[in-house]
Amino acid sequence: MYYNSGNVMDEAEVPPVWPPARPTTVPLALQQSMPLAQVLDIMSRPPGSAPPFVPWKPVPRLVPLPGSHTLTVSRPEQLDAAAYGRLRPDNLQLAITAQAIMKSQTTVTEETVAVQLAEEREPWALPSSIFKARVKESDARAFYDGGATVDKMFERDWQRACGKEKFTSMLARENKGNAAGKSDKQAMQDVHDMLKKHYQAFYSVFVYYAAGGNDPYHMPLNAYSSLLDDAGIPDPESLSCKRSDCDTIFIVCNFQPDKNSPDVAVNDEHALMRFEFMEAVVRLALAKYGKGQATDDLGIAVELLFERNLLPRLPPMAMLVSNDFRTERLYTEEVDLLFKQHQVWVWVCVRASMLSCLAWH
Repeated sequence: MYYNSGNVMDEAEVPPVWPPARPTTVPLALQQSMPLAQVLDIMSRPPGSAPPFVPWKPVPRLVPLPGSHTLTVSRPEQLDAAAYGRLRPDNLQLAITAQAIMKSQTTVTEETVAVQLAEEREPWALPSSIFKARVKESDARAFYDGGATVDKMFERDWQRACGKEKFTSMLARENKGNAAGKSDKQAMQDVHDMLKKHYQAFYSVFVYYAAGGNDPYHMPLNAYSSLLDDAGIPDPESLSCKRSDCDTIFIVCNFQPDKNSPDVAVNDEHALMRFEFMEAVVRLALAKYGKGQATDDLGIAVELLFERNLLPRLPPMAMLVSNDFRTERLYTEEVDLLFKQHQVWVWVCVRASMLSCLAWH
């Protein structure tokens, strides 16, 4: 089919034509026009047509205009061809930000350092430490205080407390109100057993509060008052355990009837030694829970003071066991090396402490 002056003509058969020969020269290879082949001639001049030959040049249709503007134009309400592409002359605002660019320079210096190898030595052991003298010089004859040593300490304190006539007579007087009719000997044995049951806590409490004073073997009045407040022992509503009653107990327990006793040289008249503190604990227990207030049994009164006041209310450090401190803090290689660096000063302090402790045993 072909067009002739805008009219569609009948079908004309165009036989296949051989393509032109391969170019053999440079000008033929570089020609910038279509090759002169018979097919092009037939297409330009269709058979059955007469000159002048007017080739058909169809004009393609334009793409339809969109139904809305996608850009910011001057007249967005118009949708004709002239309105598209006419952008609105907006004022452009430029923002300039300054950012500091920090440059760091690193200098690497290589240096050869000679490291000395650690000397091989035997593992640290407690028998070779500065604490080895404790095996020979302590009452326990060991690095730790065993049960036998603690029992010996308690019996010594109890013996010295019962050596005071005012203490034993007070126990006998308070036992008269016992409804069970216990003998004085049995009542004292009950107090003995209760104190021995809680002796480890008793000893820890005494060491903790006595250490707040100038002498670790004596508990002054200020430390005694702190103990009373921490344990909540004074009771302003009580008939026999007010603050003034507790202070009176301190004075009574600190009284030394025999001024010629060897203990006078080491027993401070203004502070409680350990056996005097034991007497004070018993008197405080009877003043707070005895006399029929909570019980008329002497042993139970002592038990109540420990269970309700001393054990649950005192700070944890007041219940620290000496053997636990030795294991966790004292008996270490670091402490041993430090003590050995200052062993002259350490031994002076140890000897002075041992001399002060002789009266206890």
